[in-house]
Amino acid sequence: MTTTATFSSRPAGITDSHVARYALIYLRQSSLSQVEHNVGSTARQYKAKDLAQEWGWPEDRIIVVDDDLGTSSTQAGKRRGFAHVLDLINRGQVGALFTVHADRLARNLLEFAQIVTLCEKHFVPLVIDGELKDLHETHDRLLTILLGVFAEHENRDRAHKLRSAMIAKIRDHHYAQGTPPAGYDATPDAALPAMRGRVWGGTGARVPIRQWSRL
Repeated sequence: MTTTATFSSRPAGITDSHVARYALIYLRQSSLSQVEHNVGSTARQYKAKDLAQEWGWPEDRIIVVDDDLGTSSTQAGKRRGFAHVLDLINRGQVGALFTVHADRLARNLLEFAQIVTLCEKHFVPLVIDGELKDLHETHDRLLTILLGVFAEHENRDRAHKLRSAMIAKIRDHHYAQGTPPAGYDATPDAALPAMRGRVWGGTGARVPIRQWSRL
């Protein structure tokens, strides 16, 4: 006689048919610096695998996709791991997709809409920070889409603030951002040599042709 194991913590929305397919654990950090220094965040993302096991997925049906550690999600089409996730979902091989936050999936609406559409089409629930999102439930779908909208808005707002701060610094200190024009270099009192390729002051001096160098 065959018995089916029961898992008290498993949501009713996760059925045996979901567990018969793969659980995908998707991880992402925006930069290599974050991977190196924000080790707690990375560890938290890896722990989503424990939740999948608690809900009934065996070790051999859990796939951890961590190819995008150190990769920004602001621009579409730049992430190898994300493309792999889309491919597995489109093949009908995924039972659930786990991530710790909506912005780990995407910070641009194009890719966020893409993942939501595929998950809905192939009956793949999203598990965001331990909470199940059934995209065939109107409330869950709306909330998930709003999470994607806020993720992009937050990213754009942060980029706007950083750019505004940079422009203010340039205006106040008469500094330029970027490589000096061809034939010019920052004078020694304007910037340290290591910085001359990207930050230079208003005291740039024209360099004789024989001294021009690519910065």
